[in-house]
Amino acid sequence: MGRNRKLQNLIETEHIAADTLVAADIAANAIGASELAAAVVTGQHAATVADASPNSGIPVLHRIDIAAGANGDTDVVISLKTRVIDAWLILTGAGVTSNTLAVKNGANAITDAMDSSGSDKALVRAATIDDAQHEIAASGTLRVTGAGGASMAAATVYVLGVIVA
Repeated sequence: MGRNRKLQNLIETEHIAADTLVAADIAANAIGASELAAAVVTGQHAATVADASPNSGIPVLHRIDIAAGANGDTDVVISLKTRVIDAWLILTGAGVTSNTLAVKNGANAITDAMDSSGSDKALVRAATIDDAQHEIAASGTLRVTGAGGASMAAATVYVLGVIVA
């Protein structure tokens, strides 16, 4: 019996515990997508992306729903140190005149204030990323702040990053 079939039999009959397979098993195509349970792979398992590494990294995406209402902060405590590399919003209702949403590292702005005064379904990208603030520490706060206008517009904010050491 080949190595792949032996490993598959172990997985199916012995229910191998998580974290017992090694990289060599994966590299040898001993396991594949069919051996993974559905909906279990998350950014928690993404490797660190080193500077100038010959190995690529897996981007992580944070989706943050913003409810219409009073201006303020929506906070997400992130698990792993993350470098923000892009951010955008999609309005999920009518925008609010003069309202903006900004992505922050705690109290410090990472992005410019993105205009959220457009119409439903509008897509607005961050025009700037502050490289002095774009790395959020493990257990740090990824924050979206609504400001200006009479209230905050309903939107979904997407923040794209990579895991860093």
